[in-house]
Amino acid sequence: MKKKFLVLLFFILIPFFSFAEDEYPNNSDFDGYVYDEVGILSQEDKDYINNVNDELKEKTNAEIAILIKEQIDEELASYKTKAFEKLKIGSEKKDNGLLLVIDYNDHEIGIETGYETEGFITDIESSNIIDNMADVINSENLKQGVISGFNEILDKYKKEYNVKINLPEKYDNYESTENEFSLSLVIFLIFIFLIFRRPLFYVLLRGFFTPQRRRKRRNIEIFDDDDDFFSGFGGFSGGSFSSGSSGSSGSSFGGGSSGGGGATGGW
Repeated sequence: MKKKFLVLLFFILIPFFSFAEDEYPNNSDFDGYVYDEVGILSQEDKDYINNVNDELKEKTNAEIAILIKEQIDEELASYKTKAFEKLKIGSEKKDNGLLLVIDYNDHEIGIETGYETEGFITDIESSNIIDNMADVINSENLKQGVISGFNEILDKYKKEYNVKINLPEKYDNYESTENEFSLSLVIFLIFIFLIFRRPLFYVLLRGFFTPQRRRKRRNIEIFDDDDDFFSGFGGFSGGSFSSGSSGSSGSSFGGGSSGGGGATGGW
């Protein structure tokens, strides 16, 4: 009787053990540097992230992985560290990887940095990146927030290693919506001034252009709302990118270790 009870208990507990194991994806579960079980990112989005990573890894040995889970059933701060250690992101010698984690159901974002990475992406900077992502997610959508966060992280790597990553023209020249609003306001005020030519408008314009009143440009990229916002590049022709070149399943990260740094936040 006791033996039958133990066998029955074993089969009851199997799903729980399997769930705990599945909580942390394997390298083979990744599409390049991306794991997305919710379907937030299109294949074109993944191609962009993977191609950028390929060039970044070639020049710095660094890796930026993105992990999107539908539900994480433990504290995100603990989960991101364990996931990083399992995946071993970044160079084994430099420990310069970074993991960006999204908990879809709980609306949480986590950043985990390698030992070297936390030297130039501090806990405070990680928190700022998450806050910026939350602003984009709340004003636009989750996909745009993920891409903007990836680009902001990439900027930190480019500055630290003094390297140039060949991005599509849209990324180099894109102006944030805040700048577009400011430009529209300036044009409107100039138009009013030219019509009425009154001293009051002249004073207002002078005040607007003083250094104290200028708007600070946000260093975040925001993209079109449709899923095919990369399609206009024609597969990134004319640059070093080739859409679909990193579309194979599975990834082999460089063997890096987590430094325990980073931050968590929500939207």
